[in-house]
Amino acid sequence: MLEGFHRPTTPREAAQMKERLGSVAFYLGGGTELNSREQWPPPRHLIDLAGLGAGAMEFREEAWFLGSGCTLQAVLESAGAPGFLRVGCGQQVNRNLRNASTLGGRIAGRRVDSGVVPALVAADALLEVVFPDGHREMGIQQYRESDRRGLILKIRVPKDASRRIALRKVARSCNDLPTVVAAVGLTREGDRVGGVVAAVLGFGLGLTRLGELESCLEGRRLASDEEILRLAVSGVEPASDFRGSSDYKRFLVGELVRQCLHAAFEGKGRVAA
Repeated sequence: MLEGFHRPTTPREAAQMKERLGSVAFYLGGGTELNSREQWPPPRHLIDLAGLGAGAMEFREEAWFLGSGCTLQAVLESAGAPGFLRVGCGQQVNRNLRNASTLGGRIAGRRVDSGVVPALVAADALLEVVFPDGHREMGIQQYRESDRRGLILKIRVPKDASRRIALRKVARSCNDLPTVVAAVGLTREGDRVGGVVAAVLGFGLGLTRLGELESCLEGRRLASDEEILRLAVSGVEPASDFRGSSDYKRFLVGELVRQCLHAAFEGKGRVAA
């Protein structure tokens, strides 16, 4: 049963409310997570973020600054938003959900079915996070794995005209949530690659950076398909469920990452500028 509905006037006030009310309080952005039957325990206090101006988008020469309250649909319809992120937002096929779901909610809700999250990781995006005692900049994976999770205020996406980002997904049907999503970002100098970031997200998999693949490819020629497939699944052990076995998901990880690497290397990925 809901006991309180709170309307802070500043991000820091919102963070202080959350700390004071504890685990029974939740931030309210688009509401798609809080209204889900999967939300348990149900919230007893809601902290409304509508008055904090978190839905703004700002495009500067060096980076995009996207408010955590930007909906997926708003990003998808914005001609100035990064192309790879628009692709990621479009992977949520239900327009009603895109109209309500926010970038901040996709990240903070620890969703495992969103192309937005691995796309931002591949772009080296950083979060501006508000805590009761001040602001802090964090990486997305660092934030999702942290025990102390503040209020996401903005997402900073660096612009780099030499960087390519490619995304791929597999779902059981065109309307289903994706079983696995992969994203790769890189730069190319001749026949060598640099700045490689590879991330996968999925059911029974969570958000996973493919560190061995990244380090082995850095500054080298693109490896053979066999080597890419081996490196991509190294240390990846997804859980089996009704969407597929662990072996099947490992196969998807390897194949989607292979496709992303080739797409980005061949210039078919979206430019991060």
